[in-house]
Amino acid sequence: MKKVFLRTVRAACTLVLAVAFVPVPADAHATPIAYVPESSTSVPVAPQTVQVTFSERIEQGASAITVKGPDGSVITVGATAISSDKKTASVGIRDGGPGKYTVIWSVVSADDGHFTKGGSVFEVGTNAGATSTPSGREHLMQTEVVQTSSQAEAFAIFVELLGNGLMWAVLVAFLFVLRARAGNNSHGRSLERVLNVTIATGVVLALLGELGHIVFKTRELALLREMPFAQAFPLYLATTAGYATVIRAGATAVFAAAFFVRRPAFFAPKGINATHIVLVLLLSVFAYSRAMVSHATANSFHPEISVWVNFVHLVAKGFWTGAAALMLALLAWEKTRPVALSAFRPYLVCMAIDFLAIVLSGTYIVWLHLKSFGNITSTLWGETFVQLLSVSIFLAGIFAYHALALRYRPGRLRSTIAITLALEFVVGVCVLYLSALMIITSPPLHGAAVASAAVDNGVTISLVRDQFEDGKFLVTADSSDETDVPVVTVEDMSDDTGPIGVTLEKRFDGGYVFPAGVLGGRGPFSVDITVQQKKGYDAHAVFVLEATQTAAEQSDAPRHLDSFTIAMLLIALLGAVVAVLLWMVLALAGPLGLPDARSLRVGLFAKGAILGICVCLIVPSAASVVFGNSYKKICLMEGNMWHLMLPVKAGIPVSSTPQEGCMALMGLYQFPDEREYRYYMDMPQATATFGALPSRPKAGVRSLLTFSLKDPDGAPAALFEEHERLLHVVIVSRDMREFAHIHPQDFDVTTAAQMKDSTFSVPYVFGRGGEYLVSIDYSHGLVHESRQFPLTVAGPAQDVQQIYEPRGRFGIYDVQIDTGVLFAGQPENIVFTISNEGVPANDLVQYLGAAMHIAIVKNDLSAFVHTHGEYHAPGTPSMPVVIKDGKIIHTMAMNMPAVFGSPLDAHLIFPSAGDYTVFGEFKNASGTVTVGRFSIRVE
Repeated sequence: MKKVFLRTVRAACTLVLAVAFVPVPADAHATPIAYVPESSTSVPVAPQTVQVTFSERIEQGASAITVKGPDGSVITVGATAISSDKKTASVGIRDGGPGKYTVIWSVVSADDGHFTKGGSVFEVGTNAGATSTPSGREHLMQTEVVQTSSQAEAFAIFVELLGNGLMWAVLVAFLFVLRARAGNNSHGRSLERVLNVTIATGVVLALLGELGHIVFKTRELALLREMPFAQAFPLYLATTAGYATVIRAGATAVFAAAFFVRRPAFFAPKGINATHIVLVLLLSVFAYSRAMVSHATANSFHPEISVWVNFVHLVAKGFWTGAAALMLALLAWEKTRPVALSAFRPYLVCMAIDFLAIVLSGTYIVWLHLKSFGNITSTLWGETFVQLLSVSIFLAGIFAYHALALRYRPGRLRSTIAITLALEFVVGVCVLYLSALMIITSPPLHGAAVASAAVDNGVTISLVRDQFEDGKFLVTADSSDETDVPVVTVEDMSDDTGPIGVTLEKRFDGGYVFPAGVLGGRGPFSVDITVQQKKGYDAHAVFVLEATQTAAEQSDAPRHLDSFTIAMLLIALLGAVVAVLLWMVLALAGPLGLPDARSLRVGLFAKGAILGICVCLIVPSAASVVFGNSYKKICLMEGNMWHLMLPVKAGIPVSSTPQEGCMALMGLYQFPDEREYRYYMDMPQATATFGALPSRPKAGVRSLLTFSLKDPDGAPAALFEEHERLLHVVIVSRDMREFAHIHPQDFDVTTAAQMKDSTFSVPYVFGRGGEYLVSIDYSHGLVHESRQFPLTVAGPAQDVQQIYEPRGRFGIYDVQIDTGVLFAGQPENIVFTISNEGVPANDLVQYLGAAMHIAIVKNDLSAFVHTHGEYHAPGTPSMPVVIKDGKIIHTMAMNMPAVFGSPLDAHLIFPSAGDYTVFGEFKNASGTVTVGRFSIRVE
């Protein structure tokens, strides 16, 4: 047994080290919900303080805010202060003058112990008060960042829970199942040896998990705060999570000492003595200190009760796996096999009680955090829950088989018990690990929106407070017929002012929003909605809203007896009924009896373990496929990112509640609502018209180039900002000597009227006469579109077309391109290598949101491609190449280094064979933009 114990310790240590530094993405927990000054806005003068409010309480000391002024210097004054409710961090700043201010924050949640780091920007002086699309000024994008956790954190929690479960299993099993089978006989002494080894293994695992947790979290905090490990260590221990981990480690150590010192008292043949009580209390301290550092603490619904329910759930779940491990060990060893067989029915009775505890506490936790059915398939917490639920159901099925087979088919159970017990243990381990993953995953903050709905003439009309944009109501009209824009009027029923019309903004097909501010007055308010159908009768609905319904929705709103709550109550009741029925079945069951020796061969135990591993690999994955977030899959397949953050449009937050959603266009837009994402992703191609003033431009004379973009129905096209501009204009001469990449915003000529009408102008002076290609690139919704217009300019003729080598010197840089043999109609890659006097360049910075802008023009001006260079830090994998509608969708990493070097990769598809000229634009840290020219051949 001593050798077995030593091998167990070595295996546990090896496993911990093996996964210590494997990264896995996990959503942030203490997420910013409000900035002062507001993110991405402008204020007339510099504030004296900057503050950020978070969704959870944050730690003093381990959390900090740093503010940088327009010149990049730190202007923070004093230490970061935390408010009395521990949800707001603030810091004083000095006046840095007009320009862009950057707020960088790093916090540690006092509720769940997880870390987040990110920031925001605001502007002082210029365009004060601007809160709309940042056209005509420097782009102010919300720079919120979601920190990643490591798989080591989840694994450390799992190891802790497994160790604690083994200790609970020994304590409970001995007192209520095994004590009558212990004694001075050989079986009793062998039983004590197994219990001793199980306790020792549990203690080692728990201590390893606690130590690993402290090391990993301190390392994470050191990276978060950019400080040495030794400096971060006391900071983490001072946090709630760090202190709780120390408490758990202390309780584990004292438990081990008490058990091994007081073993004779523990194995006393009768009664519950002081040793048993002390050991139970120590394990309870362990479980409670784990339960209190959780999302239950952050939830406003009776957190004290929620923590205790979480306590029960953690103990019950850990006990299940620990008890299965203990029973498996007793059955596998020949000397304790008779004890295991005689104790099998009492063991199952304990599991029935444990099953009841898990079901009741588990449904409460799911109800508390999940909040609505919709969050199952739209959030990471819901996705992880589905995986956990699928494996838990399988585990419950194994238990039900054991109980029913013991009662009705004991012979079959005797022949399969080695397989099923090993299977139960492995699946129980899987359940514990998925539970650890859920602990580090942030639950959704929003439940289902409370909607008022009515059906009239085949149209379902609903009115709901928009969950994804503060201060808006959402009107939806669901009909099989084609409908016009609804007509909405609002009337304050408390006075005689009469109804007023409401202007609607289209959110998606059949969905429109209007500001909640129109509900001014005491209320109640009557909202009258009429939907005109093209082929049927008009539909009509009237809704009454109370004045209190105009207040902003809070994530901690009171819980109601809605359909989700009723479903959770029914599930809890059903689980309780099943547990009681199985307990009643076991009450009528007899002893298991001695199995045939062939039924307990080592190979059968291994077979059960292998089956369990297959279940853990296949069942959660299958559940994710069936019930997973289809919106998330679509988002990733189309080259975007799935992210938890404040919903933003044009870089400006539109909600104070973090949401999971699809993030596109380098983070400028984030859509929690799949309907809105699909609407902007599937927009029909815009109609583009081009005009010049004068109509026939002359070389050397200023011309005004105008572009108008319309939807197919003639309405102004919905344009989204991409690469920091709404419209990119590229001008290339036939001889390839003249190249320009300009934007309307560069000349400060874009007005609100032009933006509303989707009509833009740029001034330009052509250098020589002859043929030109004028190309525009823009995002029509989320669809990247490009249009080209030929233009003839009067004046001196252009030169003969020049051929550019694949290597050249441009400014202070030597640039080389590597292409290999290029073919039209298929994905190709061009690599740019940039150096300065033979030394690889390392002073490049982003230019218009990309590492490099690349314009590729066919030499006869018949084809044009605008793509972007991508930088991949050494050791990081390249982003996947996504192709849609015959075009490559660029999936550049959002968090590029502030300064980087080469090589830079460009992915594209050439439309046809022929000779092309490549123009590559890049920028260095001093602000100089360099353009390189190269000639290539496409087969």
